[in-house]
This record gives sequence, C-alpha cells and structure tokens, in this order.
Amino acid sequence: PPAGEKASMNAVLPQFVLDEELYHFESKGYWVKMTDVRTFLSAVGPQLEMMSLLHSNALAPKSGPTLPANTQLVGNVLIDPSAVIGEDCKIGPDVVIGPNCVLGDGVRMESTTLFSGVMVDGHAVVQDSVVGWKTHIGSWSWITSSVLAEDVNVKLGTLVNGATVLPHKELVTSVRQPQIII
Repeated sequence: PPAGEKASMNAVLPQFVLDEELYHFESKGYWVKMTDVRTFLSAVGPQLEMMSLLHSNALAPKSGPTLPANTQLVGNVLIDPSAVIGEDCKIGPDVVIGPNCVLGDGVRMESTTLFSGVMVDGHAVVQDSVVGWKTHIGSWSWITSSVLAEDVNVKLGTLVNGATVLPHKELVTSVRQPQIII
C-alpha cells in the first residue's frame, strides 16, 4: 500500500510469502494479542489461574506472617515479597502487586496490576486498572477502568473513571468521563 495507508493482513501476508520474508515464532505458552488495557487485564486472570494450578506457591498465600490477620485475599493474587500491605485490606481477584508497592489500611483492589513502587493510601479503591511505576494514589480515591502511567499523583478523594493518564501528571479533580489526560 502507499505510504500512510492502512493495509489488511490478507493483503500483506501473501506478499511476504512470495518474497520469502515470512517468519514464525513458536510459543511454548499461550498467545494473547494485546491491543488495549482491557485485553491485558483479561489475560491476567487466566495467567494467575494457570499459576495457581502449576505453581501455586508463587501466588500469595491467603494468610501468613507477611499479611495482617484481618487482610483478605480473594481468588488469585500475586504479591511481590517486597510489597507492604496494610490492615483490613481486601485484595483480589486477579490482582498483581509489583515490587516495593505500599498499600495503606483499608485498601480495596480487584482486577488490577500495580507496577513497582506504587503507593496506595488508606481506604482507596482500585478496580479494573493498570497503575504505572511510582504512582501515588491518595486516600479515599476511587480508580476504575483506568490506566495511570509512571509517576502519576492522584490527590485525596479523587474519582478517576475510564481515564488514560500520561506520565508525570497530577490529578486534583475527578475525572468522571473516559478521557486521555495529556
């Protein structure tokens, strides 16, 4: 196709075959085409389920010395050993908490992935979201169906609904409708 025009795979692949430029990659796992955050989050659950069947010791234990007695894990949850989890939290299902993350008391989290160094202050709720490196979510905030990039600061009591927030941003007012914060 001419520069700048879109082409379908049906148009492109046959030419690759004719030019002998078609290659393959054999995957020993399963393949998920990651087109957006929804696809990513929908792949986390099955991955954690596979881990629970094949390597159950890799997932977070439902209780133990690293978790406060009144913190509840629901379903499959993966928590890096360096993460700190507060009292009275409810985490899961389908949650991944990366290295050096800190969750305050009373945090609620489901279907969410936290990259390293994320700080979630007390009584915040995070659902169906991906939270980037070194992001800070203030107390009593509610994050749902959102992507927060690296070093985003969500102030106390802020609602973030369906937002994609680029790096190094500060949210001081609620985002009620899906939008991109540049």
